[in-house]
Amino acid sequence: MIWERFAEASRPLRVAWLSAAALAAHATVLGGGYVWLDHAHVEAGLALRRPAEFLSLFRTPFAGTGYYRPLTALSLSLDALAGRPWVFHVVNLALHALAGILLVEACLALGVRRRAATLGGLLFLAHPLTSLVAGAIAFRSEALVAAGLFGAIVAHRRGRPLLASLLLAAAALAKETGFVLAPLFVATIEWQQPTPSPLRWRLFAAEGAGLCLALALRLGFAPAWPSGFPLLSLSEHWGSRLALIARATTLLFLPVERGVCDAFPITGLLTPSALFGAALGIAFLVFAGRRGALGWLTILAFLPALQLVPTLRWWSPHYFYLGAGLFFVLIAERAAELGRGRFAWLALSALGLGALSWSDGRRYRNDDTLWSPEVAAEPACREGQFYLGEARRLAKDFDRARAHYEAALASRPGVLAFVDLDATLTNLGLVLFARRDFEGARRAFEAALRETESPRARRELGHDLGAVALASGDFEAAQRWLEPEAERSDALPESLLLWATWLEARGQPERAAQVRVRAASSRR
Repeated sequence: MIWERFAEASRPLRVAWLSAAALAAHATVLGGGYVWLDHAHVEAGLALRRPAEFLSLFRTPFAGTGYYRPLTALSLSLDALAGRPWVFHVVNLALHALAGILLVEACLALGVRRRAATLGGLLFLAHPLTSLVAGAIAFRSEALVAAGLFGAIVAHRRGRPLLASLLLAAAALAKETGFVLAPLFVATIEWQQPTPSPLRWRLFAAEGAGLCLALALRLGFAPAWPSGFPLLSLSEHWGSRLALIARATTLLFLPVERGVCDAFPITGLLTPSALFGAALGIAFLVFAGRRGALGWLTILAFLPALQLVPTLRWWSPHYFYLGAGLFFVLIAERAAELGRGRFAWLALSALGLGALSWSDGRRYRNDDTLWSPEVAAEPACREGQFYLGEARRLAKDFDRARAHYEAALASRPGVLAFVDLDATLTNLGLVLFARRDFEGARRAFEAALRETESPRARRELGHDLGAVALASGDFEAAQRWLEPEAERSDALPESLLLWATWLEARGQPERAAQVRVRAASSRR
């Protein structure tokens, strides 16, 4: 059979076939542009540095956020040297293929039969759950973590201390998930499949050194954790987590609804979806717990998705990326035990999954194609409303932009949904300012100022408030906002130009000319 030849192929041929499968399933993402977080991380350059500044990525938060992901920022900065969206997308897809290839190698190193490991890798590479990681540039951290952890399993089982150390450190510096799971993965492997004593201690010493390096960098340069748990009752906390399990199971086995919107209903502990999730969770623990090291690694890989550590978004498909790969191998291993018929049907399902992923990849062309279906299906998708507002604002369709921003700001009782309030209020203010609604713009900017603690963002909002005051003829308020900024040695050039306009309006043309010269020199 063709499948058996594929599964039993030599490693180079298997790598080639798995890479081809990833490309076949996700090739449509290569025509995509910048969407969602890509605008801030890549287009605005918040995650990027020039080659001379690459080392500074290890001393600063990721993209101006509260996270610490220097290797992710470094990979994006390297791609930015080419300066084309397709380059970022090619690298994202290559990293996804690499994660699938290393998944297969890791499972083989753990003793999984080649047929099951290969089929699991194929399902992982083709599944539409992975479209977000393959298609949205900003989510490549998931593929980096997966590749690092799967590669570290291979290096650990083959007794390669230096390589295992480097890969564990890489996973830890790509995203917080890798930092938490790296030592747990090593401990689990040793619990289930102990390494011979002399080699074990060399491995532990090297891997410990790599993780200590990552820990030292994190303690030295990572910012305070940016998120907190939502204000829910104890029943809602656990009920919503159990409902997560039910929704994730549907996504894995019946990926009909494949949205990326994070809007998630607050669920009580005794609701049907929570009870169903509890039953599924117990069944999964029983099933995986009997499958040795691979089963326990799968359990660990899914734990971060349960919001045990607070994150901004309660739900997202990328939370299940790492665990899905290991889980598909577990399913393939079980199907192989049940006979060739079921194994063959599972193999055929990869074709259908690949077709769904091919269709999904087209959504990553722009924010309209990504978010319009999401918002149509779930108006409470606050982040989707925001990015549609951005698209409308840039198109100068200010009325529709305002409607989307206001929908993003609207309270959604009973639903967990994230939106960046600072950015939404700021951009709503810009839209209102463009429509010459100066009072509305002032209120929006002042509300944004109350939502942000970033010194740079506060200075920019001060500029916006000064612009509103100047445009509305309130020279006293304009002076209050603009003069302190103009007196700074590193004043914003835009604020200097506004201050010069204020000076001219107040009959001081000589000072205004001097400020304009200063603004021009600061732009160079």
